[in-house]
Amino acid sequence: ACKIGYVGAFPYAEVISGYTSFYLGAKSVCPSVTMEVKYTNSWASFDLEKECADALISDGCVLISQHADTTGAPTACEAAGVPCVGYNIDMTSVAPNTALTSASMDWGVYYTYAVQCMIDGTAIDTDWCKGFAEGADKITPLNDKVVAEGTEDKVKEVLDILEKTYPDAECALHHKNVFQLIVAVALSAQTTDKSVNQVTPALFEKYPDAESLAAADVSEVSEYIKRIGMYKTKAKNIVGMARKLVSDYGGQVPEDYDALVSLPGVGRKTANVVLSVGFGQQRIAVDTHVFRVANRIGLVHEKDVLKTELSLMDRIPEERWSRTHHSLIFHGRQCCDARKPKCDDCPINTFCEYINGEN
Repeated sequence: ACKIGYVGAFPYAEVISGYTSFYLGAKSVCPSVTMEVKYTNSWASFDLEKECADALISDGCVLISQHADTTGAPTACEAAGVPCVGYNIDMTSVAPNTALTSASMDWGVYYTYAVQCMIDGTAIDTDWCKGFAEGADKITPLNDKVVAEGTEDKVKEVLDILEKTYPDAECALHHKNVFQLIVAVALSAQTTDKSVNQVTPALFEKYPDAESLAAADVSEVSEYIKRIGMYKTKAKNIVGMARKLVSDYGGQVPEDYDALVSLPGVGRKTANVVLSVGFGQQRIAVDTHVFRVANRIGLVHEKDVLKTELSLMDRIPEERWSRTHHSLIFHGRQCCDARKPKCDDCPINTFCEYINGEN
């Protein structure tokens, strides 16, 4: 087992792509690998980047990937004798032991190579890092997406059964447009969809669009949603969200992940749901049901939400991501209960690792 770390400037999309490749590349040569991610929240802060890398090294990470815009992480790694791999956005301020270009790089394969070097105790060839095409013969042929023999067939069959069992699986939050959707999803955090659906009709009647909600008083909005958990915080968030939509996006919900997660009250799950349900993009939003069911039945074996999402994206064909999200939620609500799963009635119990004693 080994632990690796990733330093990136969240919430930029390039960072998400980078740590996805890093994690999958590492898993291909070290299936038991764990990964910790720390964000600088800035492309150009040497101190923040170094602080993140120092923290990862202190937590036991034996390989660090840097995806920011200074040499903070490489400096920390050099001082600690820990290898640092990766690249920065403009390719101008990289340390000698970082990759110098991404134009021809297959990052999954590159990270596979880097982790293999770490495990073998050999130095990372920085010349090879300058281009995947120039040095592909220097890496032992490995599949950078770890899929055990027979897993693809199992996943397909499980998904087919779930889709047949829940043909009407879709977003359960009532909404008439993307604005109502993003508000409803933001309100649903740690709250049932049923509870949200009870408060949103009156809320949307009073505040039908971003402009009206942006002009609202937070305390007044709180009165409309006080039956759900954390209503004061959520009222503040959705009013703040509406004001940013009006000031930055003309009152419209943006069809962009980075823009969405910049809004108050919008995290990774909410952004993925909006992009999937509101804009038709293929996304896997991992909520409590998806996390529980996917790991319980054995589609993935992860300990947190982010890694569950990344592994599901790896295991499931992209054209099935959104549908899988809804199928797993419906299965979690109707059959695979957290405390009392209905295993005897489960349509996929022959594949389930939990009921078969494998999980």
